[in-house]
Amino acid sequence: MGARLARYATDPVDEDGDTLAGLAADGTAVRGSRTDGTAVHLLAAALHARQTVIAQRRITAKSNDIPALAPLLDRIDLRGVVVTADAMHTQRAHAEHAMAAGGHYVLVVNGNQKKLRKQLRRLPWKQIPLQARTTGTGHGRRKVRRLKVCTVRPGLLFPHAVQAMEVKRRRTHRKTGKAKTKTVHAITSLPPEQATPAQLAELIQNHWSVEALHHGRDVTFGQDASRIRTGSAPRAMATLHNLAIGLIRQAGWTNIATAADHYRSPPARNSHAPTHNLRTHRP
Repeated sequence: MGARLARYATDPVDEDGDTLAGLAADGTAVRGSRTDGTAVHLLAAALHARQTVIAQRRITAKSNDIPALAPLLDRIDLRGVVVTADAMHTQRAHAEHAMAAGGHYVLVVNGNQKKLRKQLRRLPWKQIPLQARTTGTGHGRRKVRRLKVCTVRPGLLFPHAVQAMEVKRRRTHRKTGKAKTKTVHAITSLPPEQATPAQLAELIQNHWSVEALHHGRDVTFGQDASRIRTGSAPRAMATLHNLAIGLIRQAGWTNIATAADHYRSPPARNSHAPTHNLRTHRP
């Protein structure tokens, strides 16, 4: 199923090369599957632009996401793809794996790479001008992200890293006006001639937006409240939910909940489906 969705949903790259194909690796717990204190945990690979899962792997109870990433990526053609991941996957082996497969990476740096994080914090960020800014709203908050980029080759303690990023995320609650600012650092193997600051900002923002995919699966499809708990059934249901979301995205919908309501409605009421971006058979 994932391979077919990957074929039809690959992020578009325009003639000017303005769009980079991003692939987010992100883990999630199927909370409704919890029976003995342990919920089924899945590691998924999702295309950025359409938030479509194209590969998924179950994490065993005695393991974690880290050793599962390489086998997950082995099922995907990474040529020309930028793998994005949170700090857990900022591992040297993962960087080498993505590069050996013909891809690139954008990885968040946190406390699990203390020496690397220390290097990034010491870069001359105050002397670097703001290079990209994005805004958005969601869940009752206004979000502003400001990005700076610094060339770091050679010398950074991470394989193939050539640029570092500092992202300041400010979230303001629209009702209370309370605001929080968080600084995040990241690294990438993409050189300046292959990725502008705006493109890097888009890759980071799109990675974080994959969380919306989990929300659609957990809430809209009732996965968190599901009573399906035994054997491989929770993973199978998550796979079917991923497929449904992927097909909904391919049909042109941007709001999963609205689409689900639409397709549950009687035919007479189904008069507002999006007609743009519909795809049929492709040779």
